Amino acid sequence: MASQLSQYVKAPMEAFRHPIFIIAIINVAVAFFAFIKDIALAAYLGTSVQADALTLAFFIPDSIGNNMFAGAISVVCVPVFSRLLALKEMERLRLSIKHIAIRFLLISLLLMTTTYWFASDITRWLGGTSSKELAELTLPLLHLLLPTIVLFVAIAIGTAVLQTNQNFFVPALAPLLFNIIFLGGVIYCIISEISIGNGISMIAKAITFGVGLMAIWVIITWFKSMTQMGITQTKSESTTSIGWSYDWMVMLRTFMPYVLILISIQMTYLAERYIISSFEQGAVAALNYSFRLSQFPIWVFVAAVSVVILPSLSKYIALGLREETNSVMLHAIRGVILIVLPSMLFLFFLREAIISALFERGAFDAHSVLLTSSILEGYSLSVLSQAISLVCLRYFLARSQLVKVVAIFVVTAVITILIDMGLVQIIGLRGIGYGAAIGALLNTALLLYLLWKCIRPRFRTIVVELKLYCKVLITPLIYFLTMRVVWFSIPTNNSVPAVFFIFLVGSLFLIVYYFTLRRIWTSLFSELLSNKERGVL
Repeated sequence: MASQLSQYVKAPMEAFRHPIFIIAIINVAVAFFAFIKDIALAAYLGTSVQADALTLAFFIPDSIGNNMFAGAISVVCVPVFSRLLALKEMERLRLSIKHIAIRFLLISLLLMTTTYWFASDITRWLGGTSSKELAELTLPLLHLLLPTIVLFVAIAIGTAVLQTNQNFFVPALAPLLFNIIFLGGVIYCIISEISIGNGISMIAKAITFGVGLMAIWVIITWFKSMTQMGITQTKSESTTSIGWSYDWMVMLRTFMPYVLILISIQMTYLAERYIISSFEQGAVAALNYSFRLSQFPIWVFVAAVSVVILPSLSKYIALGLREETNSVMLHAIRGVILIVLPSMLFLFFLREAIISALFERGAFDAHSVLLTSSILEGYSLSVLSQAISLVCLRYFLARSQLVKVVAIFVVTAVITILIDMGLVQIIGLRGIGYGAAIGALLNTALLLYLLWKCIRPRFRTIVVELKLYCKVLITPLIYFLTMRVVWFSIPTNNSVPAVFFIFLVGSLFLIVYYFTLRRIWTSLFSELLSNKERGVL
């Protein structure tokens, strides 16, 4: 008995040394401080019109500069830079980094200028027809936050260079600096008892300052990393101009479709905020809180999986090693389902308790809990689909086959927006969450079909995996459904009981979930360690 217990404990402890878990732990630390920041912000602003204004103002540069361009740059530049580094073409690598950085920074400056020029029209459109005050509050905040568009792009280019040199530490930890500065601005406003009307301006300045410090840290490390790689200035730029021009075109062939995918995703988010802005005050802020909660498993674990599997997929696809490629995808999807499925059920069944535990204090009252939980109800059901979709997307990025993938994302984005518009007329705010869930499910189903056509897994493999996923579903479904009944049978007047309840429920579930599925977990951990030794993951 003791030896069996030792085996069940030893396997996961060994697997924690795997890059996926190391990156996930860093992501947890970053997410922890981000949630503290969200809790402080919710306590200070609640679901007021000022909260809506700050949310909308940061949503615009964050979507354009961070999620769209920076997200694409940090992904598509790595294969180009890594190939040149492997071939020891240092001068060509230097020129590629230089010219790609210049071009993307110029594009970001153009975007910032264009957004500034049309800022008034943008804020009026986002504010909706029902609230002129919201548009007036959003405009000056947007002006303060616009420089982050350029800063996010600079961070992304530096991140790509660092990852090329196998430096994942700074890119993973840089957001921690941003969240600390952001949190400091909110806490200062609370302690100084600054009115929320003046406080949102100070918080916007703290956001821009935090992104600026993050950019400085990444850029300094970026130039140090280039020296470590042996990249130095030479006078032979003209001799390799054709080379870096070719590298630029190669990158664009992946970059442009990937940007279209990100645009379709951001347009869905933008449409959700536009639709919901016509509802009651605080609806936009409630949407933001519910969205961030639903994305927690993706930001922490799925993002780590994506970072690790992309180089492996690229390598084995290039070498034509079909079996190894299929193995990477199988283990990635299995690991994602094992982690994200219970997280999804946890968010769905205990949404009121979670929101109360995290946010119900200060200006965030019982009505704010009800407002946010109504949106999270459907949003939480989209988590698993989004996670699988993200893993599938990495496969097609590695293959540089994105035409059909772009079509899937664009079509499902349009369908999601139409579903959102229809459902909010029927079930109100809850329709936004359920629209996202339906759209994500459709997107994932189409991507899985496309993936199946590429890898052609054996029928037996599919049956075995489906049986496994059914086993994974049973334990968290019964457990969290029971805990939901328990939660509503306990009288609670504030967030303190909710904090203890969520802590106990979560801790107990980790034990129950692992030991009820210990054979599956032990097998997965052993496979991860074996794959790491063979260089598959």
